[in-house]
Amino acid sequence: MIVSLQKFKQKYGLLDEACRQWCAVAVSDKSRMDGVGFGEFYEKLSLEKYKEYRQHPDRFDVTEQGSTTVLPLTVEELRELEELVANTLCGYTDKSVEDVLLGLEIKFAAIKGETVSEGMS
Repeated sequence: MIVSLQKFKQKYGLLDEACRQWCAVAVSDKSRMDGVGFGEFYEKLSLEKYKEYRQHPDRFDVTEQGSTTVLPLTVEELRELEELVANTLCGYTDKSVEDVLLGLEIKFAAIKGETVSEGMS
């Protein structure tokens, strides 16, 4: 099961990773010593890693064990999902695929009481 961006950040330890990278560069770039810009750096790193995770989930050990959530879909959402899967299996993807996935992820996160950051694609 693919986890939300919020869960991914927690399970993969992205705050720690961002701090390590920020501090490693701060040794040679003293302008980073005041921490200005770290928030943007952290969000950018998080989105890059999450995108990589979404493309290759098997490379990351962030799966949730023992929990199942049913995602109720409308008929329209089900048809969109079926089309998305068929297109993906045929190797066809475009911006609409990302939009459908984001919409479903937002709905899924709302059911679980989480939030999804925009612009994760």
